[in-house]
Amino acid sequence: MSVSTNRVLSASVSPWAIAQALRRYDAALRELCMRLLPALSVAVGEAPGHFAQFFRPPSTALRIIHYPPSPAERPQDLYGSHPHTD
Repeated sequence: MSVSTNRVLSASVSPWAIAQALRRYDAALRELCMRLLPALSVAVGEAPGHFAQFFRPPSTALRIIHYPPSPAERPQDLYGSHPHTD
């Protein structure tokens, strides 16, 4: 395992700005999916509003995990997010 410098974000980018952008992305993606549901419902022979009931409230969660820089000298001590399955 190697530790490297983040080459995507500059140090001047606030974690809060990133979180806000991700929340906007999450909301836009949810809206898009809700707009596609009627077509998917009709495609499988159901009424246009059939699937919408299963997504109110939304069944997704957005978790933003930020790790501070970790020392490279003890990689065995590095720990990521809690083990999980998707």
